[in-house]
Amino acid sequence: MRIINHLKKNKLNIILILGLLLEVQIFILALIFANPLQNIKFAQDVNNVPESLAFTSNIYLILFVIFLQPALEELMFRWHITSKNTKKRNIFITSISAVLVVLFFNPFQSIINFLVVFSLLVSISLIFLKEKRLKLNRRLSIQIIITSIAFSFSHGGPLSFFLNPSIAGFSFILFFMGSGFLLSYLRVNYGLIWAILFHFTTNAIVLSFSFYSENIDKTPISFQSDCYTIEVAESGNFDNIAHFSIDYKNLKWKTLNLKTGLEEAVYVNNFDVNFFDNEANLDSVLDNYSQKKQFRVYQVDIQKKDSCKIRLQEILDFLEKEKLMVRVK
Repeated sequence: MRIINHLKKNKLNIILILGLLLEVQIFILALIFANPLQNIKFAQDVNNVPESLAFTSNIYLILFVIFLQPALEELMFRWHITSKNTKKRNIFITSISAVLVVLFFNPFQSIINFLVVFSLLVSISLIFLKEKRLKLNRRLSIQIIITSIAFSFSHGGPLSFFLNPSIAGFSFILFFMGSGFLLSYLRVNYGLIWAILFHFTTNAIVLSFSFYSENIDKTPISFQSDCYTIEVAESGNFDNIAHFSIDYKNLKWKTLNLKTGLEEAVYVNNFDVNFFDNEANLDSVLDNYSQKKQFRVYQVDIQKKDSCKIRLQEILDFLEKEKLMVRVK
């Protein structure tokens, strides 16, 4: 009863409890489904992290993800969630937040981005409503729910659910919503700086765990056919040299994302270099694959012979066989 009475005194405590539950559920499900005696489909889905979480091999962008991105996200998603409202302050917050939101999430890029921008602008606009029309606690609760949903769908993980529905995809949606609830709770009760610091810490822990969760194998793997040779070597986690180059006989790239290199090659192939065989829908072929190990720097070198064209599917089959790529569809 004492706990219930405490929750009634501050209804935002319910947000805290709900946020913690949504955060914890993904670890509970991982433990259950990762058990070798159980169905391992969930564990496989969790390991197949979407490509958007594979960033790049440039260490400056990784530092951006740890430090600058959390600060920007907190300003966009939670700066306006506060009880300290004045007309001038509201106009200032709205102006800065709206500009950041539109610049960060180009609403014309995709329907998802449009929905994220629209949701955040609706949430921001609520700060102009007087308390007579919308009580403070109710307004804060509505803003927390709206921004947490937008926060969830602004991240790459949850979006995979709609492309390839699974328990893991739905779990990621709930996980990011839970993160939104916790960060909102910190924002309202302790200030924006604490939400930013918590966001810093979370991103750093996730990246650190990803960097050291698997051993780095620098032994090159290679494959040779009548048309080309391919060599792939894992060079480490942090690497400040990221490049991509292609000519009529050689394709090389060094990034954290094998798929990105192939996507660039397909793009160049369509407009300039006739590197790959003219397969139908090369982009759709790549959409069926995801990188197995995330946050790893790979060096890839493909050399083809004269008057010979490479089949993309053959390369993907090789990468899948070597457990570097996995099918997602």
